[in-house]
Amino acid sequence: MNIMYCVNCGNRLEKDASFCKLCGAKILSIDEVATKFCSNCGMKIPQTANFCSKCGIKQNNAEIIKKGTLVNNPLLGLFYKEAFKDDKTTLYTCLGWVCAVVSLFLVPLLFGAGGVVFGYLLSTKKATKNRGIILIIFSVAFALLGMLIGAAIDSSEF
Repeated sequence: MNIMYCVNCGNRLEKDASFCKLCGAKILSIDEVATKFCSNCGMKIPQTANFCSKCGIKQNNAEIIKKGTLVNNPLLGLFYKEAFKDDKTTLYTCLGWVCAVVSLFLVPLLFGAGGVVFGYLLSTKKATKNRGIILIIFSVAFALLGMLIGAAIDSSEF
């Protein structure tokens, strides 16, 4: 059983209380407070939480999710757009796509593998899993296409 305390005065709250009996502060439910999602397991937690109550992972406060930010993208599916505000996520996404595109023209195996690695790093987080899988697929496809282009250019020179 969870024991709850008032966020205003710290008083222990009764089970079905709507207001604190000591200071009168309103007791807010998880749907009434600003929330974010755990960067590891995806559980909805209060914005002020430093650790997830389900998996115990330390949270990055830059990943705040507000109501109404759910986006439906046909390619990526449903996701929260603020979930991508993590600096590493943006960095991995940009570097992954640069590697994938460069693999079309220069050292396809090396740059294609780079795109796959960055895609894997993205796919380890629940919020960016689809983005990582898409990057892996395109990195492999671009690397194969880059090898075919390289073989075609090389064979045409002789």
